[in-house]
Amino acid sequence: MRKGILQRIYGLGTIYLATLATGSTSSFSLFYALGFGNVSASGVGVRDILNPDDAYEKIRGMAETHNV
Repeated sequence: MRKGILQRIYGLGTIYLATLATGSTSSFSLFYALGFGNVSASGVGVRDILNPDDAYEKIRGMAETHNV
């Protein structure tokens, strides 16, 4: 989950569901910090979700429940 500066102001966020084929990085990038990112890799990005922390926890719970 990512929250850009403007998203934080309005209580929004972006949830990105990556697959194992996605090149994820944990390094800091101003581009990502502002809420922009490369979603052309393997995965799904949903932008400007209201209450992103709650949505993220629900999605994470479902993924953990179905992860065998």
